[in-house]
Amino acid sequence: MDTSSPAAITDAHGSAIGARAAEQAHIVFVDDEAMVLSGLRRSLSRLRRDWTTEFLEFPEQALTSIRERAEAGRPVDVVVSDFRMPGMDGLELLESIQRCSPSTARVILSGQADADVLLSSMRPSHMFVSKPCDTDALVRVLDRLLRVRALVEDEDLRARLGGASALPKAPEIYLALQRLSRDPAASAADVVAVIEQDVALTAELLKLTNSAFFGLNQPVTSPERAVGLLGLDLVQGLAASGALFSPVDADASIDVARVRQVALRSTSIVRQIARAGDWERDETSDAALAAMLHDIGHLALATGPARAGGGATPEAAPAPACSVARASALLLATWGFSAGVVDLLLDCDLDGDLAEGSGRGAGMAGRTGPQMRSRSAAALQFARAYVTDVAATTTGSGDSAQAGAPDVPQEWWAVAAAVHDASTDAAR
Repeated sequence: MDTSSPAAITDAHGSAIGARAAEQAHIVFVDDEAMVLSGLRRSLSRLRRDWTTEFLEFPEQALTSIRERAEAGRPVDVVVSDFRMPGMDGLELLESIQRCSPSTARVILSGQADADVLLSSMRPSHMFVSKPCDTDALVRVLDRLLRVRALVEDEDLRARLGGASALPKAPEIYLALQRLSRDPAASAADVVAVIEQDVALTAELLKLTNSAFFGLNQPVTSPERAVGLLGLDLVQGLAASGALFSPVDADASIDVARVRQVALRSTSIVRQIARAGDWERDETSDAALAAMLHDIGHLALATGPARAGGGATPEAAPAPACSVARASALLLATWGFSAGVVDLLLDCDLDGDLAEGSGRGAGMAGRTGPQMRSRSAAALQFARAYVTDVAATTTGSGDSAQAGAPDVPQEWWAVAAAVHDASTDAAR
């Protein structure tokens, strides 16, 4: 599967896209420089059959248009806004759009080479693109985002995912990071060791590091590399100030501790399988990160507004027609995560829907075989199934699960059992 091309999603998952994909995507570009808008209009004219575009100089005008479409039930798909504008700036505009049209993907386009600009825009924006930007690169980013969005047809679900600004964190891990942020003797290794123990901290750090602001040629897929690139002082400052790693409570629909446990054990199993199979570094990194962030969409939903009809738990409300993996893929694509990670989650789109709750699957049976498009996806699905189906049993033997998944390589079972035993011993 060619994960470098946006079309890969259509090829692999086109049957699931549904009627929404047949509609033209609606994208709004906002910039106070008429020449910039004129250049974008010329460059994007070739896409008029696929996209409906608006090019607006005034943010107030853009907000009115976007609000009216949201109220009419036809929300704008993406807004791309300059940061520095007279009157209402890009930050204010995106904050307003987040409130009135949360399902709209929000992209900041800025030529200000200032870390403060990036940090201040991280909350209301989903993605940061440096200006001037290569138009073809921007088209690829937007095209990929739109294709993944088309896989999630539930507009309420899109709004709840798009409206989330921060993710719930394990309280003890967050407090440990706060202590390290104020400790002059703390090392980068100390900070990394804490961040990589929490799903939300990992996601928020990598969202920042993978921003186009840093101009990196390769995606960053590990907290260790992210801290190395950003520098210990900056990461400690972000943690101490709450500029990025801010606390947020989850509602009663999710067990954050359970999400963390499943993520950590699944990631360990995937890494050990990759090591035993002598996988390439990039394949290993993508698979491990996909395992860690598989439930990130569920965490985001736990912080957003309640479902229509109310109810504090997933069982109390109608279930969105979307799996955990697909919701997570949409969120990570919106945040600009690598194609490899997003496509892996889509390849694993065999879980139960979000109403089942994080960490609950349909059992091992039916999760392997020809449905899997790569060994990475197979390993990820196996690892999650093992953790949820086997580790929860009293014996942890895996006999019943193994009977339901005969195609899994025998050595994977030994790897999973070893990780489970080590995790169980460490928890005692």
